[in-house]
Amino acid sequence: MSARIYGRLAQGILRHLGDAAELVRGATRIPVTANIMRDVVLDGYYEDARVTRDIAALDASVDARIGDVLEHPQGRFYIDAVYDKNGYITRYVLQPAP
Repeated sequence: MSARIYGRLAQGILRHLGDAAELVRGATRIPVTANIMRDVVLDGYYEDARVTRDIAALDASVDARIGDVLEHPQGRFYIDAVYDKNGYITRYVLQPAP
């Protein structure tokens, strides 16, 4: 029962913080709610390796794939890699798309 509560809580937070967007996979357009976090610092394997990337948080049920395009009010992005997932929300590293 607690898993359902956490799932509903995570979805509610994403609905509150996120914006309407579309996930484009080939000719298919999937409406999603996405929260974009800009310039997130990612630490590498070495102590001095730090990069900043944009991160998108999507509901885990969306099943976004690397190479999909996220069309968001803040811009158009390629999904580059999975950054973090907890079973309810999945965060993806983004790259700008033309």
